[in-house]
Parts: sequence; C-alpha cells; structure tokens
Amino acid sequence: MGSTSCGQHIVAFRLDGSDRREILMSSVPVSLLGWDALSRVLVESGNEILRVDLDGKRTSLDLGLPAGVHAKWANLTDQSPDRRVAFLLVGADRPLSDSFNGFGVLSLIDDSVSEPTRPARAYAVAWITGHEQLMVPWETVAGRRTVTAYDVITRSERPLAAIGEGVQPSAVSGRILLFLGEPYVRAGGPVVAVLRLGVDDRYKDVNVGVDLDVSPFPLADGRFLAYGRDGWLYVIDGEAAAKS
Repeated sequence: MGSTSCGQHIVAFRLDGSDRREILMSSVPVSLLGWDALSRVLVESGNEILRVDLDGKRTSLDLGLPAGVHAKWANLTDQSPDRRVAFLLVGADRPLSDSFNGFGVLSLIDDSVSEPTRPARAYAVAWITGHEQLMVPWETVAGRRTVTAYDVITRSERPLAAIGEGVQPSAVSGRILLFLGEPYVRAGGPVVAVLRLGVDDRYKDVNVGVDLDVSPFPLADGRFLAYGRDGWLYVIDGEAAAKS
C-alpha cells in the first residue's frame, strides 16, 4: 500500500514484481487488513469493510458501529487458518468499549460482522482446525479442566480431553501441547514439557540437551520449530518426546 498526493493506492503483484495491478485507490485513509477465504483483499474504509477481487470488483460490509461513531482505523489481530474468520481491532473518534483501551473488537465471519463470542470463563490457546480454537477453562472442577474445540462459525463446542494442568502452552500442533521450559519454574532452556490431548493429564518434562528460546512455531503432526540460543533452528517431535 502506498500514498500519493492523490490518495492511497493498494496494488498487488507477483513475488518477482511482475503482473502489477492496482486493487484500490482511495482519497481517504484506509487500512489494509489482509486476504479472505476467497482471495479477496480486505480493506477498512470508514465504517465499512471492503472486499476487493484482483480484477477490482468490490463488495462492502458495514461495521455496525453505533450511530454517530466513525471508524478511524482497523487492524487484523487474528485470522483462522481457512481465513473464513478474522478478528479486528477498531479505533474510532470515540471509545467503543470499556476495555481494550476503548477500542472495539469485532469478528468478520464470511459475509457478516459481529461482536466475537467465546465460551464463558475460558481462553483460546490456538487454532487447531480450519476455524476451531482450542479452549482451556480458567477454573478447575475437582482438579480437572475440560479442554474443548470451539467452532467460531457455528459457536459449538466439542470436548477433547480432561487435564489437570493450567499452564498455557507455548504452542499446539496436532494433539500435542508444548511448553518451552519447566511449568511453574521457568520458560526456555533445555527442558520442554509436552502433553498429548486425550492421553495425558499432565505435562511431561523432557531434556532435549539444547538451550532453546521461548517462542516455538507449530509445524504439523505434533512437531515444532524452535530457535536455539546457539543460533541454530531445531525441530521438536512432540510425539517422540512424550513417549521417551
């Protein structure tokens, strides 16, 4: 996205710089958000979300702000793997909520905009399918927590496992919850803690022999990419670690 004296321009092009095309030109400030599931560009313009095809065709959705309130900008804070769900942080010319520093939080689901909904007294850990989030309750019942998969589109839950741990994992891949470090002791270092949903009720500490940083990236099938403090990248096999 670029700006000129004539306004703001959003252009698309291939990674090699070819096939450059202008997607949108606006005389007012806009916020470039990303892509949706149909490969349309998402743009906030005033109180609307514009969805623009690569050929320039556009449709719009109203943000549904209170009467007399005008949006000034928007950021995409999270998006489901299938890109059907996006969470937006919206700033306006007056506070939109009593939390989030007065900013508004909205969910864009397919062709609708609404306030996000989640199970009460639980927090989302990660996306585990196209549009399902892994939810962990804040409180224990008889020393256990029922971990669920929450479908953001249908607003339905399905139970996954009952665990005794309340430690938020560093990352999730497949059925593996990974915490880089020793739960309740420290984050990072040579010890990782793994938990298999549906099999284990507590984390298992495994010394991998390498001093790791605290921010792993989930890959697939229970594997994770982690930075070593020696400058190397390492792949952690959570399934193998849990069975060791």
